[in-house]
Amino acid sequence: MKHIFTLFVLLSTVPLLHAQTETRIGANFTADLTFSNDLKPGFGLALERKLTKHSGLETGIYYRNNPVHFTTYVQVPPGGLFVFNSTVTERFLSMPVLYKFYSRIVNISAGPTFDFLLDAVQTKGAPDVVVTNYETSNSFDMGMMLKVGKQIKLANRWLLEPELRLNPLFSGARVYGGFSLGTRYVLR
Repeated sequence: MKHIFTLFVLLSTVPLLHAQTETRIGANFTADLTFSNDLKPGFGLALERKLTKHSGLETGIYYRNNPVHFTTYVQVPPGGLFVFNSTVTERFLSMPVLYKFYSRIVNISAGPTFDFLLDAVQTKGAPDVVVTNYETSNSFDMGMMLKVGKQIKLANRWLLEPELRLNPLFSGARVYGGFSLGTRYVLR
């Protein structure tokens, strides 16, 4: 009888545990300060799965870019020197896989990120200099992201979440830090 009662109590709590879970979809608009001290906008789609009252998972796909500034020196005889400044912008897709802790005060997310290089295009430079060959050793990179944010309820199923973010990459070539503004729609 004791085992049947225990089984009954466990089975009756399953709907209560399921009531804690919900799925959220949304968009984020980001502003990251890059390694070269440029504030660059980005955007992405997010998916959250809240598993319990305080725990969940967050992932998404984000577009961001990283400007690389460089200077080319050309010596011209006798003793002349031309200096050309150029910028190549590397464009990335970033995919975070984060654990998210929810609370009334702040939400904290942490976990790995995976960055994939899409392309690199020249965005600035002297009219006489065209970058025809650009190579990077980081067509794929991994990093760790830490985010601290606060969810604000806008309407019945709509949330707004401003966040502070830090995302250093393991190669050391790029460190992103900044803020984002995300919206979420609760699917339940």
